[in-house]
Amino acid sequence: MSRRRWVGILTVLVLLMASLLLGVTRYLAFTSALGSLSFGLFAGTSTVAAVTYRDRRDPALLLIAAGAAAVVLNGLIVPAILLSFATWIGRSAAAAVSIARFALPASLVALAVHLNLATPWRDRRGRTPMQPANVVLATAVVLGAFDLVIGITQPLPPIMTPDPQVYRLGPVTAMLFVAVAVLGTAGAVRALLTKTESTWLAGASAALALVALPHLAGTAVSSVEALLRVTTISPLMGSVCAALLLTMVLSSLRIETSRMRRATDRAEEVLGGRAEIASVIAHDVRSPVSSIKSIAASTIVNYDRLDDAQRLEFVGMIDRQAQQVLDVVHQMSVALKVDAGTLGLTKRPTSIGAIAREAIADARAAGRTIELDAAHGLEAEVDGRWLAEAIRQAIDNAAAFSPEGAPIMVAAGASDGGLSVTIQDDGPGVPPERRDELFERFVRWRPPGYEDVPGSGLGLYICRGIVREQGGEATLEDASGGGTILRISLPWG
Repeated sequence: MSRRRWVGILTVLVLLMASLLLGVTRYLAFTSALGSLSFGLFAGTSTVAAVTYRDRRDPALLLIAAGAAAVVLNGLIVPAILLSFATWIGRSAAAAVSIARFALPASLVALAVHLNLATPWRDRRGRTPMQPANVVLATAVVLGAFDLVIGITQPLPPIMTPDPQVYRLGPVTAMLFVAVAVLGTAGAVRALLTKTESTWLAGASAALALVALPHLAGTAVSSVEALLRVTTISPLMGSVCAALLLTMVLSSLRIETSRMRRATDRAEEVLGGRAEIASVIAHDVRSPVSSIKSIAASTIVNYDRLDDAQRLEFVGMIDRQAQQVLDVVHQMSVALKVDAGTLGLTKRPTSIGAIAREAIADARAAGRTIELDAAHGLEAEVDGRWLAEAIRQAIDNAAAFSPEGAPIMVAAGASDGGLSVTIQDDGPGVPPERRDELFERFVRWRPPGYEDVPGSGLGLYICRGIVREQGGEATLEDASGGGTILRISLPWG
């Protein structure tokens, strides 16, 4: 495009902007300072809501932006443009002001409709996403068609006359303000009844309803001065409505920012925890894998000189070391799920005795006897698979820190407000100041005499994490005859 054409386009744009500014200035001369403030707040609300919608894609923000923009564009800009053209052709400003009488309440009706639709009173999941172009186009077409019809069919009375009849509401304007009052009230009620947080939206809808009431009440006064005093409340309520909507948008933006910050912090925490778990697991896996490799290499080199009993012994050593690797990998997998909160629980009524027996069958008790005492018919709304995993981890921990041959007692029964599963050992016990610490990741404190017991320090961490995901708690207590009791407390459902 040539430079001359660009200059022509810019000149036309400058002239249009200048005429529009002149029209807005003249039109605002007929309104109060509160009316000017109201338009300014609606313009700011529309801008902030539109910018926020681009990031969040929340339909409520789109509807608020479109509704507030309709008030500014159709209630202010359209009369200003008419006033500008009326000035150019030497006509009175009566046309612009008369159109404004219809354009502004029509814009308020549009805003009320948008606020009603913005209330999240129904689930939109699975529905076609709301398209910004469709919302803007529908609003513009309806308001534009209304303005055109009104401009053609309605007379243009003179302005600035002491006759109060000139300022009285005509039937069309009265119907528009009645619609604003009804829709505003309905929007406030729906916003208050919704399950989500819509207090700001309810207040804005109520303020919008109050914009219409002074105009409707003004039909009862007998003088222009009294009418103007009554209708002064309208721009005040308009400013309150715009301020509440702007506060709602800013509040939602702050909440979203806080949520994203928490999500980021949680993601960093999870990633840090996973890196730590992976590092420790890599260290724990290295030793048994090295042993497996060494035993296998020795078996290969000396295979012909070994008898069957020696070969069987080497294979048994490889099997034990491989099982240790599998146990470490399993603990890593469960610990990562606990750390990230992705266990995927499925609760259903389940027999606690059956869960305990499953845990005992999978436990690494190293030849120790495990005795079970479970109340008959005891059921609870739990995830049986993960509760069995928690009990198994507790049994493994008890077996690692109790004397050889000492039995491990598992009991399940009702407790205050729920059920209780206890795992008791005959070990040396845990000092009170150490009990909470042992439920943290990678804590490898060992009681005297058990300093060389292997372990990743994840067993009790996994146990408490699973129990807490099901709404319960895991704690350590002293046993009456010596040893330690790990108590799992869970609600019934």
